[in-house]
Amino acid sequence: MAKEQIELYKKIRNIVQLGDLYRLKSSLGGGYSAVQYVSKDMKEAVIFVFRTWIPRPGQSVTIFPRGLHNDWLYKLDNEKTKKSGLALSNIGLTFELGNFESRVVRLHRVVRVLRESLDATLGLHI
Repeated sequence: MAKEQIELYKKIRNIVQLGDLYRLKSSLGGGYSAVQYVSKDMKEAVIFVFRTWIPRPGQSVTIFPRGLHNDWLYKLDNEKTKKSGLALSNIGLTFELGNFESRVVRLHRVVRVLRESLDATLGLHI
């Protein structure tokens, strides 16, 4: 397990050290906290979600990423679906964690989308 953690750290080190920090959720508001780091070019992001002790283990939390480019598509590490920065910031990512569990999520820009194409895909007329 330590080997995998070190490999992950090496992959995200530049984003955490040099990227922009967003505090997404404070643990003072109900047992979860989350922070996000976004690379300066907005092509990559890392989200850390932490759960402290909550008496009801069935609760989930939705985190709304920030600092992503609205017109670009992003992919989560182990998922096939792609979501725009706009969708991620408005719909969010939902996590279910047990007491004292945490999760690290990496987002990667997959493709840059033209605004008009995205609007047509989503059925938006702005």
